[in-house]
Amino acid sequence: MNVDTRINLNLSQRLVMTPMLQQAIKLLQMSRLELVDLVKQEMLENPVLEELEDNAENEQQEDDFSSYDAHMPDERYDDAPPLSDQPDIEGAERQPQQESSVNWEEYFNDNPGGLGYTGEFEPDDNNQSFDNLFSRPQSLSEHLAWQLQMSQLPERAMKIGQFLIGQIGDDGYLFLEDQSDAPTFNIYSSNIPFKQLEEYHATVNSALCQKINSEFERDYLAARLDFSGSQAMLANVALQEYYNDLIEGHYRETIEKLRHFTLEDYELIAKSFSELSLHQVESLTGIPMKEIEPGLKRLAHICRTLPQLIERHCSVLVKDTYLTKLEKLELSQEELYLVEYLLSNLSAAEVAYIGYKEQTDKATKHEAEIHEALEKLRQSYAHIEQLTSHKYYLIQLYTIGLSLIGERFTPTSPIRFQKFFLKVMNITEDEIAGVANVFRQIRSEFYAHEEPIVESEVEAVLKHIQTFMPTGVGARDFKECLLIQAKSLDLLGTEVEQIIAHYLHELERHRYEFIAHHLNISKEEVESAQQIIANMSPRPGGDFVAERPEYIVPDIYVYKVDGDYEVVLNEDDLPNLRINPTYKKILTSNERDVSGSTRQYVDQKLRSAMWFIRSVEQRKRTVYKVGKSIVKFQKNFLEYGVSHLKPLVLRDVADDISMHESTISRVTTNKYIHTPQGVFELKYFFHSGLESSSGGDDVSSRAVKKKIKQMIDEENPEHPLSDKDIEKRLTEEGVAIARRTIAKYREDMNILSSIDRKRKK
Repeated sequence: MNVDTRINLNLSQRLVMTPMLQQAIKLLQMSRLELVDLVKQEMLENPVLEELEDNAENEQQEDDFSSYDAHMPDERYDDAPPLSDQPDIEGAERQPQQESSVNWEEYFNDNPGGLGYTGEFEPDDNNQSFDNLFSRPQSLSEHLAWQLQMSQLPERAMKIGQFLIGQIGDDGYLFLEDQSDAPTFNIYSSNIPFKQLEEYHATVNSALCQKINSEFERDYLAARLDFSGSQAMLANVALQEYYNDLIEGHYRETIEKLRHFTLEDYELIAKSFSELSLHQVESLTGIPMKEIEPGLKRLAHICRTLPQLIERHCSVLVKDTYLTKLEKLELSQEELYLVEYLLSNLSAAEVAYIGYKEQTDKATKHEAEIHEALEKLRQSYAHIEQLTSHKYYLIQLYTIGLSLIGERFTPTSPIRFQKFFLKVMNITEDEIAGVANVFRQIRSEFYAHEEPIVESEVEAVLKHIQTFMPTGVGARDFKECLLIQAKSLDLLGTEVEQIIAHYLHELERHRYEFIAHHLNISKEEVESAQQIIANMSPRPGGDFVAERPEYIVPDIYVYKVDGDYEVVLNEDDLPNLRINPTYKKILTSNERDVSGSTRQYVDQKLRSAMWFIRSVEQRKRTVYKVGKSIVKFQKNFLEYGVSHLKPLVLRDVADDISMHESTISRVTTNKYIHTPQGVFELKYFFHSGLESSSGGDDVSSRAVKKKIKQMIDEENPEHPLSDKDIEKRLTEEGVAIARRTIAKYREDMNILSSIDRKRKK
C-alpha cells in the first residue's frame, strides 16, 4: 500500500454574520413586550449593565460609548444616520481598530477553531415568545372536578360524576356526542314547551346510563384482557371503537368499518415507502431492483395526490370507461390500475365527501351510486395481487410494501396504527367473533358483582353537579339553566319560575301584558321578573374560556400637533441602559491586585453590554424611521379614516428611508401604532391597490372592502345586492373592479352571497 504525503492549498471565501448583527436582527423583529422582558433578563445576567435613573447622566453615557468605541467593531445593517439625542455609534469608523482582548472562541461556539460563524442563522432561535410567560388558566372541567372531589360522594357516585363532567361543554351545558335518539331541536331556544323538554331530559338520562355502563364495562375488560400479537391489537381497537357493535353481534358491520382505508392512511403509506428495504421487496416480488425504487416513488406520489385526483375527477373515476379514464386523467396503464385499486379500498362516504368538495348534501345524494361503482371495482380487483403480469407491478409493489409496513406496529402502538395494521391483515369475521365472545364472558363476570347504573342514579348525581359553581352549570337546555339559577336565588315557586318555564318566548318579545294576564299578576311584576332574568347567565361556562389573553402595547404613538402629525416612540417600562462605571474602572486602572482572569471576564461582559445597548438603540431608531415614513404616506388615513387609506408596499417605505425590504418586513412584524383612528398593526398599512377609473390615485383594497361591507349593511334585505350590482355602484364611484374580485373580498369578510343572504332572511 502506497501512502503519499501531499499538501493541498485551497482558497475560499465566505460571508460571516457577526454576533452583533445577529443580535440586532433578533431584537428588530421582537414585539415590544418581548423586548422589555429580554432587557430585564440581560440586566440580571450581565453585571456591567445597569438602568440609567436620571436623564442628566446622558453625558456620562456618551462618554462611556466614546471611550470604549476603539474596542468595538462597527456592525450595521442599514445606513440610517443617528438621531440627535442618541450616542454617535459611528465613532468607531473614524478611529483605528485596536487589537481586541476578547476570547473569540467563546463568541463563535459553532466553530471554535475559526474566526467566522458558519452555522445556519435562524432569527427565531432561542427567542421565547412572551405568550409562554402566561400561566394556563383553570378550565371549567378542572374546576368542576375539584368541586366533585370536595363533595365526598361514594365511589360509585364519584365515577358517575366524573363521566358527567366529561360530557359538559365549554359553555357549561351537558351534551351527548351521539343524540340520534333525542328530539331534534335547539336546546338554546326559548320557544320549546316545558313538557317536551322534560321528555328530552328523560331521553338524555337513558342515553347517559347506556354510555356510563358501557364505559364501566370497558374499564373492567381492559384490566382483564389477556391477548397477544394481532389478537391484542384487534381487542384494543374493538374495545375502544367497536365495543357496542361486538356486544350486539354486529360482526359484519365491524368488518366493513375495519376494511376501508382512509386518505390519511394513504398519506402514512406514502411516507413509509421511502423507508422500505429494496432487497427485501425484490426477494418478495421478484421485480428487478432497478424498477423497484422508481416504482416506490410513483406509488408515494399517487398516494399523496389521490385526494386531489378525486376532487378534480370524481365523476370520471366513478362513471367513465377505462379508455376515457386513460385519456382524461393522463395516467399510464399501471398508474390507472393502482388508482382504481386504491379507490376500491376507500368508503363511498369519503369518496363522495371529497369528490363533491365537502358539500354534505351533494355527497349524501350521490353516495349510493358511488358505493355501487366501488363495489364493481372491488370485484374487478378481488384477486389482482395474485397476478404476475408486469402491468400490475405497481399493485404488487403496493401490497408487498403494505405488509412490510404493517409488521412495524405492535399492541403498544397508537390506536390509529393498530387500526391500520388490522386493515392490512384483513381480519376475518371468525376472529371478530372470537374476541366478542371473550368480551361477553368478562362482561358477565362484571355484572355478577356489579349492579347496572340506572336513570335515577344519573339524575341524582347530575342534580348534585348542578349545585356547583358557576351557577347553571350542568343544565341540559336553556330553560333548565335559568331555572337552576332561579333556584340558587330562592325564587322557585314565584312568578320568575313560571315565566322561565312557560312564557320565556313571550318575555323575549316584550309581551308583558299577555304574561300578566295568564299569570294573574300586574305588568310591573312581570317587568321586575324580566330584570331578574336578564341578569342571569345564558352561558355559565363563559368565564372559563381557555383562550389566552393577547395584550397589545403600541410601539409608536402618533399625535396631531399644530395641524401636523408627530411620531413618538413608546418607551414606558423599557429601562434606559448604561455601563456601570465601577466595572469600567477595572479595565482603565493600573491596580496590580486585579487578576488577569478578572480583567478578561469584565472585558467580555463590557463588550457584550455595549453590543446589546447599541442593538437596542438601533432598533429604536429603525422603528421610529419606519413609523415616520408610514405617517408620511398615510396622512389622509390619519385625517379621514379607512376610506382614504393609500395602497402601500414594503418597497415604498424601503426606498423612502434607504433600507432593505427585509429590514422593513422585520420592523413591521408584531409592532403596533396608536393613531387618531385607533390602534393598528404596522402591517395593516401594507396592501395592494385598485386602479381608479377616473384617472386619479389608486384605491386601497381595504377601503374597497369597507365600501362593499357598507353597501351590504345598508341593502334592502328583501332585495339584496348581487356582486354585479356592487360592481356597478363601485364603477360609478370611480373604482375599477371586477366582479370576481368583489366575490373574493366578500368571502374574505365572511359575507354570504346575495342568494344565501336572502334565504337566511
